[in-house]
Formats: sequence, C-alpha cells, structure tokens
Amino acid sequence: MLARRDLHHRLVNGSDYPLPAVNVVIQLDPLVANGLRSADRKAPLQEIYAVDPLLFDSVLKRSITAPGVADGGFPTGVFLEHEALRLTGP
Repeated sequence: MLARRDLHHRLVNGSDYPLPAVNVVIQLDPLVANGLRSADRKAPLQEIYAVDPLLFDSVLKRSITAPGVADGGFPTGVFLEHEALRLTGP
C-alpha cells in the first residue's frame, strides 16, 4: 500500500484492535529487516507498546516508510477524519 500512491486518497486509518494488544502478534524485527522501520526506532516503539498498544499502533502506522523512497510513508490525510465518513444530522 505504501507504493500505491494512487490509492492513498482512499485509505482511512483504523485500529486492528485487539491485535495490537496481543504481544505475540506484534513483531518489529521483520519490519526492520525489510527496511520499513529503522533499527534505531525499534526501542522507542517497544516502550510505547508497553504503555499503550493502541498508541503504538498509531505511531507505527504514521512512521512506517517504504524503503528507498523519499517521503515514502502514508500521507497525513489517512490519519485524519475522512469527509465521506463524517456523520451528519442532529
């Protein structure tokens, strides 16, 4: 999805809860090995996970980047309220 910039305007962030809270599911080493995370950011993410798994989920998604691509992360709009999902009425 990082490489499919043509689809980024259609993305809306959502939690995978309860998966972020299941410790055995969360593995940062494959992300580091595949160049999606830098090794120096692994420890801070682990600290965040220990305190708040949902915050970890958000921080991880906002900070993940495609290897070798300048500005290769998801755009900020993915993490904001999407107009099409806004509730209307009383």
